[in-house]
Amino acid sequence: MRIKSYSVFRLFFVLLVVPYLVFGWGYQTHRVINYYSIKNLPTEMEKIKIYADYLSLHSSDPDNWRIFIPDEQFRHYINLDDFASWPFDKLQKKYENFVERHTAEEVENTGLLPWAVVEYLDLMTVNMKKNRWPEAFVCAYVIGHYIGDAHQPFHTTKNHDGQFTGNFGIHKRYEIELTDSRIKEIKVEKAPNVKYISKPVDFVFEILIKSYSNIEQILDADTKYRKYLGKEPEKYYKLLWEDTKGITLQQINSAIYALSCLWYTAWVNAGRPEIPEIKEDRLLPAIENENVWRQLR
Repeated sequence: MRIKSYSVFRLFFVLLVVPYLVFGWGYQTHRVINYYSIKNLPTEMEKIKIYADYLSLHSSDPDNWRIFIPDEQFRHYINLDDFASWPFDKLQKKYENFVERHTAEEVENTGLLPWAVVEYLDLMTVNMKKNRWPEAFVCAYVIGHYIGDAHQPFHTTKNHDGQFTGNFGIHKRYEIELTDSRIKEIKVEKAPNVKYISKPVDFVFEILIKSYSNIEQILDADTKYRKYLGKEPEKYYKLLWEDTKGITLQQINSAIYALSCLWYTAWVNAGRPEIPEIKEDRLLPAIENENVWRQLR
């Protein structure tokens, strides 16, 4: 599946209007998700563990791609409540069905995250089949980033910064100033065994809907404690963490499990190839322009 792109002008317009949509979880949280997902892969994929540092180190690279990839901004979120209402049981999931009911431009503006995951899942499979392992590993850490974003509740709603509920600024406060600053308190639990995902787009939508269900609890806690933000910010973050720690750890552990399942799925779809040991200088460095990015395809 290839998602339609739009102009660079529209991208910069969006960045000016909603700059808080640029990032998902903070850098540290994305690294944790990618790193521990590797630990959950089966012994058949044992060799991929030698790339744990690489896949973790580059886990936030897609946040930088928005500078030179026109539609990258829109791949990090989807506003579920622009299309349907909770519990979203009538929500269309196929990209083509969304475009039929709306327009490609409208769908892009409200986010492309679930289809971006599937696109890179397919690219990871193709690159493994072609023995293009450096490119496959890039696709792997990109999937990791998007799956991490899918588990950040404010990447699933049009109220992404609390602007409609009097919680303006909650996006950054929650994902970076709260969660990233408490990365040492993140307890990674033993995940279930990986499973093959036969319907990846449905799988990602299930994740997104679960993430959406956590928004109210975070907003309620922010509303209750933001009176301390001005003079006692440490007290605000302490109380906010007490009220949201449970769902935050749950989301991060869920992201780790989901990502390991998707990496496993891409590998199975590629025919279960043997994972080679590649010298570090053959791994792709951070992608810094569109031409290099297009080589993944």
